[in-house]
Amino acid sequence: MPTELIPNNGTKLESIVLELAHLNGLDAEFIEWLESANSFCNSLVDRIVPGRPDAATQAALEAELGYSDDLLTMSEAYLLWAIEGDARVKSVLSFEQADAGVIVQPNIDLFRELKLRLLNGTHTLSCGLAYLAGFDTVRGAMDDAAMAGFIQNLMLADLLPGIPYNVDEKVGQRFGMQVLDRFRNPYIEHRWLGITLNYTMKIQMRNVPTLLHYYKKLAVVPDYMALGFAAYLLFMRGTQQHDDVWYGEANGQAYPIQDEKAGYFADLWQRQAPAELIGTVLRNKTLWAMTWPNCLASRPASRSTCTSCCRTARPLRWPAISPKRFPLPHEAFSSPDSSARQRPGSPHGPAYRYARAVEGRHDYDYPGHSGQA
Repeated sequence: MPTELIPNNGTKLESIVLELAHLNGLDAEFIEWLESANSFCNSLVDRIVPGRPDAATQAALEAELGYSDDLLTMSEAYLLWAIEGDARVKSVLSFEQADAGVIVQPNIDLFRELKLRLLNGTHTLSCGLAYLAGFDTVRGAMDDAAMAGFIQNLMLADLLPGIPYNVDEKVGQRFGMQVLDRFRNPYIEHRWLGITLNYTMKIQMRNVPTLLHYYKKLAVVPDYMALGFAAYLLFMRGTQQHDDVWYGEANGQAYPIQDEKAGYFADLWQRQAPAELIGTVLRNKTLWAMTWPNCLASRPASRSTCTSCCRTARPLRWPAISPKRFPLPHEAFSSPDSSARQRPGSPHGPAYRYARAVEGRHDYDYPGHSGQA
């Protein structure tokens, strides 16, 4: 039961195991047993886990707990582990009954698409812009009206309509609003620089399918996705290299570019002007494992935002944008109590309550599931 954030991870694991069995010449009986007596379950984990707390928080927690823990890890209270399986799988996985956040269903595609495209996709297309604009953490960005507006509009106006899956609009809006509240969690220090790890691969997997589906449906370029992509290109501008690691510069400080394509982009930025660089990147079939549709790659509107953002070849100065206000579907955000129509970011909003990491158990809702986190 793999937990890597890739589509059909269980199916991929099964194909790898069977291929290795054949390559190593294992007995036919063993291979038959692999195929008939085992289940390789696709699964999805949804929980924001920033990692080890800072030194002061670590010391305070250890003083409260009464012992030292070198493996102490921070996470939000919200959790979901969606596992694809039939009744037999559900009966075998007895821990499914231990927590309402563990779900075993015959199909988990909806869970995967919502999480991958709206939560992870928003993180990926926001991280470069937010970091270059001077925000260290997701929470800090959500405290700024302009940056929070960009994140919200990116998610609900661009990414949601582009999900390459049949998602009910209200279900998607409700999930997106819950994610925005999770981003506002004041007890989680989720650093943008950490989110930029493997930046190129994440865009390829999380955002490119959404962009293509959006353009196929609406025949227009999504503005917020274009700005997020422009910030990605600017973030990947390496200016110095130390010990095989490329570094960019933002706000007077060097930052590591933790991406296997860092050298490729450093070379491009040294040789090409922004407008030319954008065309080179979009035409690179190897980089994206695909060929962009000519109508999208060559469309002036698809390059104007990128060019204007990248032309200065220097870090962004905030505010970089003045986002238009996207009308939020408050009627789609329900709650068992009278606070249902409070603004999504309210300290008393239902999604905010379940996301708080320091309060025992909280009510939360997820498409197809309700319970306690």
